[in-house]
Amino acid sequence: MAKSQAYYDLFLRNWYNRIATEVELDKAIAKGILDEADKIAIMATEQKPL
Repeated sequence: MAKSQAYYDLFLRNWYNRIATEVELDKAIAKGILDEADKIAIMATEQKPL
């Protein structure tokens, strides 16, 4: 699970709003903010329609 629920919620919201990208999620994993399971769960969330 993410370092904190706040980080997870932030990335989830940004993913939904098309602000966060897969590259940014990978950077968060590299920094230890998220883990691979968080990335998978976030990317499984549908993004806001364009």
